[in-house]
Amino acid sequence: MMRRLVSVSVIVGVPLVLGLLVFVGALAGLYHDAAFGFTVFSVLALLVFAAVIWADALALDRRKGECRQVEEAFSESEARFRAFDAALPQQVWTARPDGSVDYVNQRVLDYSGRTFEQMTGWGWQQLLHPGDLPRWTERWAAALKTGESLEIEFRLKRAGDDVYRWHVGRASPARDREGRITQWFGTNTDITEYKQAAEEQKQKEERYRSLTVATSQIIWITAPDGKIVEDLPSWRAYTGQSKEEYEGWGWNNAVHPDDRERARKAWAHAVETRSFYEIEYRLRMADGGYGYVAARGVPVLAEDGSIREWVGTCTDITRRKEAEEALQKARNELETRIQERTGDMAKVLTEIGEVVNTLGSSAEEILASTTELAASATQTATAVTQTTTTVEQIRQTAQVASQKARHVADSAQDAARTSQAGRRATEQTTAGMGRVREQMASIAESMGRLSEHGQAIGQIIATVDDLAQQSNLLAVNASIEAAKAGEQGKGFAVVAQEVKSLAEQSRQATTQVRAILGDIQRATGAAVMATEQGGKAVEAGLAQSVEAGQSIQALAEGVSAAAQAAAQIAASSQQQLAGMDQMVLAMESIKQASGQNVDGARQLEASARGLADLGQKLKEQADRYQV
Repeated sequence: MMRRLVSVSVIVGVPLVLGLLVFVGALAGLYHDAAFGFTVFSVLALLVFAAVIWADALALDRRKGECRQVEEAFSESEARFRAFDAALPQQVWTARPDGSVDYVNQRVLDYSGRTFEQMTGWGWQQLLHPGDLPRWTERWAAALKTGESLEIEFRLKRAGDDVYRWHVGRASPARDREGRITQWFGTNTDITEYKQAAEEQKQKEERYRSLTVATSQIIWITAPDGKIVEDLPSWRAYTGQSKEEYEGWGWNNAVHPDDRERARKAWAHAVETRSFYEIEYRLRMADGGYGYVAARGVPVLAEDGSIREWVGTCTDITRRKEAEEALQKARNELETRIQERTGDMAKVLTEIGEVVNTLGSSAEEILASTTELAASATQTATAVTQTTTTVEQIRQTAQVASQKARHVADSAQDAARTSQAGRRATEQTTAGMGRVREQMASIAESMGRLSEHGQAIGQIIATVDDLAQQSNLLAVNASIEAAKAGEQGKGFAVVAQEVKSLAEQSRQATTQVRAILGDIQRATGAAVMATEQGGKAVEAGLAQSVEAGQSIQALAEGVSAAAQAAAQIAASSQQQLAGMDQMVLAMESIKQASGQNVDGARQLEASARGLADLGQKLKEQADRYQV
C-alpha cells in the first residue's frame, strides 16, 4: 500500500518539481530559449518516469515472490492443520461470523453418521438433545453478539445406538487486524465418563455427608502433617469450636487439660511414624462439660506411598466409662462384702463339714442296709419261686383228688340206686311171703336173686370202704399241705377235716352194711334151707324178711348218706381246685412283686452307693474350702 502511494507521489510530484526547476532556470537566464527548457524538462521527466517504472517492476517481482512464499506457507499451515485435526481426539469444527458451520472434521462425521453437507450450516443442531437445544442456542447467540469465547456442556446423539452422550463445547473467535471476527474455531469433547465419575463422586460425597450427619461419631480429616484444614461439622456440633478455633492444632484446646499433653504427643507420634492412631481422652462438649471419647485415625496413602491425608473418628464412650466406673465401684463393694462374709462362711463351712461327715456315715449305713435288703429281696424272690412250684404241685394233687371224688360220688349214686332196688325187692319178698308156700319155686328163684344182690352189695360196700380210706388219706395229705401253706391254707384245712370226718362216717356205715349183708346172707341161707324144708319156717322167714327189709332200708339210707357225702366231697374238691388256681395266680403275682422288689432294692442300693459317693465328695469339697 505504501509502495503504491510512493509511486503515485513520484509520478505526480516529479513533473511538478522539474517544471518548477525549468521555470526558475528560465527566469535566471540559464536557457537560451524556451524550447531548450521544455526539452530539458521532457528529458528529465522521461528519466524520472523510467526510474519509477523500473522501481515498480522490481517491487512487483518482490511482491510475486512474497505471494509465492505466502501461498507455500498457507499450504504448509493447512497441511499441518489437517494433520493436527486428524490427531486430535475431539470433534473440530469452524463457523462463519454469523455462526453457521462451514467445516467439521472426520470425527464429527463418524460420530454423527452424517455427511459433510448435512453437518454444515445449521444441520448440526439436529444432533443436540431437545432439552439442551434452547440453552445452547441462547448461549451461542450471546457469544456471536459479544464476540466472547464460549464453553458449554450439552448432549449429542451418537449414531448406531442413538445414545446421547455428554460433551463440552468450546468456541473461540479469530479476528483480523481491525478486530473484526473472521472465523469461529470450536471443539466438542466427550465427557460422558467424566460426568458419570463426577456423579458417582457426588453420590459418594453425599453419602459421606449423610453418614457424617447421621452417625454419632465425630469424623475428622487432616492434612499429611496432622493439621486440620477442612470443615468438620460433627466436631463443631460436639465441641462447640468454630472452624477457626480448631484449625491446625487448635482442636487440642478442646481436650481436657489433664489429657491434653498426652493426646498431643500421641498424635504427633502417629504423624511422625505414620502409624495407627488410637487413644482415649476427655473432650469438652458444647455445654461445657467433658465426655470420654475413643479417637482412632489411619493415614490414607497416595499412589507413590506418601500420606495424602489422615482420616479418623472420635467415638463418645462416656456411658461406657461411667459403666466401667460403676462396675469398679460395685467390684470394690463386692470385695468388701466378700471379705465380710468370708468369716461367716468359715463357720458355715465348718458346720457343713460336720453335716457332710454325718451324711457320709449315714450314707454308708444306708448303703449297708440297702445291700442287705437287696440280698433279702433276692432270697424272698427265690422262696416265692419255690412256693409257687409247690402250690402248682398241690393244685395238680387237688385236681387228681377232685377227679377221684367225682368218681366216688358216681359210685355212691350207683350204690344208692342198688340199695333202693334191694329195698323194693325186700318189700316184694315180704308181700309175697303169703304166697311162699304156693310159689316155692318162685321163692327159691327170688332167694337166688337175693344172693346175687347180696354179692353186688358186698362189692359196693368194698368200693365204698375203699373210697372212705382214699378220702381219709386225701384229707390227711390236704391237712399237711394246708399246714405248709400257713395262714392261706386254713380254709383248705377245714375242708380237709370235713372230708376226713365224712370218710370216717362212710367207713363206719360200710362196716354196718357189711355186717347186715352178712346177716342177709346167713338169712338167705336159712331161707334156702327153709325153702328146702318146705314151709317149716315160713313165719320165721317172714320175720326175717321183715328184718331184711329194715336192714336194707337202713343200708339204703346209709348208702344215700354216703352218696351225699361223696357229692359234697366232690363239690369241696372242685372248690378246693378253684381255690388252688386262685392261689397259683396269687403266687405268680407275688413272684412278680418279688422280682420288682429285687429290682427296686438294687436301684435303692445303687442310689445309696451314689449317695455315699456324694457324701464323700461333699466331705472332700468341704475340706478343700475350709477357711
